Amino acid sequence: MGAFTVALVLMNIWVWRGNRAIKHGFLGAIVTLLFFTLCHHGYEMVNWSLLGLVLLFLLVPLFIRIEYDRDSCEICECC
Repeated sequence: MGAFTVALVLMNIWVWRGNRAIKHGFLGAIVTLLFFTLCHHGYEMVNWSLLGLVLLFLLVPLFIRIEYDRDSCEICECC
């Protein structure tokens, strides 16, 4: 999570989004601290579950869009 936070903050700085970099840095530090604390106390399965949820939130809209594009009719869109 720490590496993801650093990459996100650097990307925000790279594209001149300084206000987002501050927010992402602050929230990323909180999440990194949470994950580190959970892992330190032996709750690795909770960490993996949360990371799995993040992956689901990223992938489900992608599959929904693919299904929507596949179901659309080409004849109806041409006019």
